Amino acid sequence: QSQILTAEGEKQSAILRAEGESKAAALRAEGEAQAVRTVFEAIHAGDPDQKLLSYQYLQMLPKIAEGDAN
Repeated sequence: QSQILTAEGEKQSAILRAEGESKAAALRAEGEAQAVRTVFEAIHAGDPDQKLLSYQYLQMLPKIAEGDAN
């Protein structure tokens, strides 16, 4: 009986942990999406020229290289 209760507790713990990790990942993704939207809107509101966009791109290359897609 004790082993059954322990197993059930561990099962419930694993489920709750997985749900928490899932919600945290969703919140991180939503935050990143909002940041991208904010930057996009700011860029277009400032009406930048091609030289400025090229400079900003070069500034961001190291961060882009750190991403999960690489």
